[in-house]
Amino acid sequence: MSDIDPEFLKQLQEAFVIEAREQLQNIMNYVIQLESSTDDEMKHGLDENILHELHSMKGNSRAAGVSTAEAVCQNMESAILSLRRKQELLHADAADIFHATIDLLDE
Repeated sequence: MSDIDPEFLKQLQEAFVIEAREQLQNIMNYVIQLESSTDDEMKHGLDENILHELHSMKGNSRAAGVSTAEAVCQNMESAILSLRRKQELLHADAADIFHATIDLLDE
């Protein structure tokens, strides 16, 4: 990161914040839909959407030098992938943790 012009990095971080808020809102909406859905196929699609948003935000945070957000996104991605490997879907307890984590990232 030290080779990047400080003004450019500042602009990148400002753009990151704007886009991250949008992505966090999308993730929150997907989690809410996932919690209320009874259709397993729809739930699988929603967890794909969540993974996509998290992966994008992880890359954006890396580019902007926001390592904490990058690590949190990686952990959230890993949690979803772990559930998927176990052929489980996001359950209420995990959804509560996701809500809390999203709120933390949004600060």
